[in-house]
Amino acid sequence: MKEMARWKDTKLHLYKQYKAGKITREDYVARIEKGRIRMEELEQIKSAALEELDNLQAVSEPGEIPDEKLAEFSVLESFDKDRLKTLIDKVIVYGSDAIEIVWKVGNPFNTENIA
Repeated sequence: MKEMARWKDTKLHLYKQYKAGKITREDYVARIEKGRIRMEELEQIKSAALEELDNLQAVSEPGEIPDEKLAEFSVLESFDKDRLKTLIDKVIVYGSDAIEIVWKVGNPFNTENIA
C-alpha cells in the first residue's frame, strides 16, 4: 500500500521538523502515535485481504457441475462467496489493475461458450 510506504518518509520528515524546532515534542509524539495506529489499521486490512485472497486461490477439486446447479447462479441478486467458490477455481492478482479468474467450468462470460 502506498500509504504504508510513505510512512517511513513521513516519520523522517516529522523528526527533522522536531529537531529544527518547527514542531513541539508533544506534537511530534502525537503525530508519530497517530501514524503508528494508522499503520496497525492498514496491517489488519492487508492481513484480511491476503487471507481472503488465499481463500479464493485455494485449489479445490475441479469437477463437473450439474446444469441445475449452474442455473442457480444465473439468478444471484447479491454477492454469495460460497456459491461463487463453486464456479471459481482461483483468482490470480497481477497488480492493482490486472487479475485472472480461473474457472472450474467454462468461462460463463465468454460468448464463444454460449450455444
